[in-house]
Amino acid sequence: MKLGWKKSTTYTVLRKLCERGVLRNEDATVTAVIKKEEAQQYESRTVVDKAFGGSLPQFLTAFLGKKKLSEKEAEELKRIIEEATR
Repeated sequence: MKLGWKKSTTYTVLRKLCERGVLRNEDATVTAVIKKEEAQQYESRTVVDKAFGGSLPQFLTAFLGKKKLSEKEAEELKRIIEEATR
């Protein structure tokens, strides 16, 4: 993925992520401190909260648009919802 950032912008973003505890910089080697799944959970919650007032149904409606789910996708979502409500 190409962002088109200047080198100074890249360094600033990396430094800030290190300060927040997301990344670690040891001897000019930057590694992730948190798991990818944790970052995805945070980002997805942030999108739902900011853009949809925290409403998951509104998010799903906008996300799906006119797209139809396959039977397999619908069953998977039903399973996820059932597990989340227990």
